[in-house]
Amino acid sequence: MTCLKFLGLELNSVTIEARLPLNKLTYLWEALLEWETCRHCNLRDLQGIIGYLEFCIQVIPHSHTFIHSLINFSMTFPSSFSLRHMPPYTHTDIQWWLSCLQAWNGIQILDPLKPMLHMYTDASSTKGLGGIFGDEWFSTRCPG
Repeated sequence: MTCLKFLGLELNSVTIEARLPLNKLTYLWEALLEWETCRHCNLRDLQGIIGYLEFCIQVIPHSHTFIHSLINFSMTFPSSFSLRHMPPYTHTDIQWWLSCLQAWNGIQILDPLKPMLHMYTDASSTKGLGGIFGDEWFSTRCPG
């Protein structure tokens, strides 16, 4: 089996992909459409959409930048139930999310593991420096 559902995401080990399942992608689209027309909100509702966007950030490329205005706005509420007017900059971020979802295919290509290189070095204040890389070594004198 190459596709695994893990913590609400679908991971494919053969194609090295992570994706949001269709039901979560649909829920995100519908929620953002509601927030697009929203002019006022309370802190609890705002925290709810921020939490869902934080979940989606794991898979949606470059999206982390477009949540900060919502987080900053959430810090201006005096209480959880107070109603606040949503400033224009919050709608700009919501517009970015909507335009991203229209163009994005729902898949994030994961970076393959990079090979691990081990290099060991040491230096002396009187002799110089040296190191080992695999089966190779090097050394040099440093003018003191």
